[in-house]
Amino acid sequence: MKEISFEEALNRFRELFDEVEKEGPLRIRRKDGKVFVLKVEGPDRRSPLDVEGVETDLTLDEILQVIREGREGRS
Repeated sequence: MKEISFEEALNRFRELFDEVEKEGPLRIRRKDGKVFVLKVEGPDRRSPLDVEGVETDLTLDEILQVIREGREGRS
């Protein structure tokens, strides 16, 4: 996460909103050491099912078998 000084944030306040929307949250550090985070909240345009993949050596058949076993265990 990018971090800038409080003074820089004051000087660039208007443009920071576009930057945060495009690049993600921004940390703002004051001289006293306190850190604040500027981030976008509200309606998220991404689907909650849009998640990063996981690296694995399992085959599709092995994954499906684990799912089946999990479902059988809940009955």
